[in-house]
Amino acid sequence: MKGAIVMKRFLILAILCMAIPALAQDAKLNLTNLEKLSSKATNVTDVSLDKSMLKLAAQSMNKEDKEEHAAKDLISGLDGVYVKVFEFDKDNQYSPQDIEAVRSQLQGPGWSRSVNIREEKTHELTEIYLMKGKDGDGVVGLAILVAEPRELVVVNIVGPIDMAKIGALGALGNLGNLGSLGNLGTPQLKKREPAKGAAGTKKNQDE
Repeated sequence: MKGAIVMKRFLILAILCMAIPALAQDAKLNLTNLEKLSSKATNVTDVSLDKSMLKLAAQSMNKEDKEEHAAKDLISGLDGVYVKVFEFDKDNQYSPQDIEAVRSQLQGPGWSRSVNIREEKTHELTEIYLMKGKDGDGVVGLAILVAEPRELVVVNIVGPIDMAKIGALGALGNLGNLGSLGNLGTPQLKKREPAKGAAGTKKNQDE
């Protein structure tokens, strides 16, 4: 009987231990559904850096370089950085369902869309989502979805993020498409220029 009680307590403890890292990974998106696009793409960028790999990256940065020093401070506290970029040589190589598989995860608890840019003439879409901490303070997750006729980009940053320092990610330009994230450190996103021949664009930014 005593052994059964001990085993029961052990199982409860094991379940709790598994639940703790699961809570920490709430902001991590499941992007495995996009892997099938690799066979259609002419260029693929796949960045997957967990906490241990980010720690190694931070250690290799130049402390004397202001940008790299700021980036080091930022990524040292992150749990993961994941980027997928698919470039195609013709239109419509990914489906609306591929985008929806990512977007549906961003409708879950904690996530809120902060930027929504749709360019009707060029059929381009940019969405930025933030996940707030449990107390509503601070950001613990960031997701960026960019869909163009011949390119699909998904960026997922997991862990506590100082949005005032997010521009420091520009120092990581050699890691996939992260260099472009430096624009997020400015009060407004840089205005995207319409494609040649486009008469104009329609833009929306969520409040």
